[in-house]
Amino acid sequence: MGTRTSTAQTITPGTEATVLTLTGVPTTASANQVKVDAEFQVNVTGLVAVGFNVIARLYRDFGGPNQLLLAEQVNSGVVEIITAIVIPAIVSGDVTAVDNLAALAPITESYTLRIQVDLLVAVAATVTVTNRAINVVVGSVAPA
Repeated sequence: MGTRTSTAQTITPGTEATVLTLTGVPTTASANQVKVDAEFQVNVTGLVAVGFNVIARLYRDFGGPNQLLLAEQVNSGVVEIITAIVIPAIVSGDVTAVDNLAALAPITESYTLRIQVDLLVAVAATVTVTNRAINVVVGSVAPA
């Protein structure tokens, strides 16, 4: 079960933004482990050399603003000064977690991928999230 999109989404540097949510993941008392895999691609362009960190966070949603952080992955990149305007720096990454749920009656869960890009040096930088996906396996799964 999963979801994927390649629709470009511009995000504000320094702010965590939801880039994809998977809803309706079914669990039962006997299938109460969920392995969650998420992948992403971030493009950064700027007028001068830009160093940046891409922080990907995977959450279990409880509805509203309540979320449980399951995993975090940090990747770094640099936009070279000569190509900064024409060719973006592209950082691809993934984050994986095993969500061990309480043995409950059948319920459904939701999982969200959120991205934050912290720019170390930037002039007129633009951050775009392009390809991203969340896939789950429900049942007895090996630890991430």
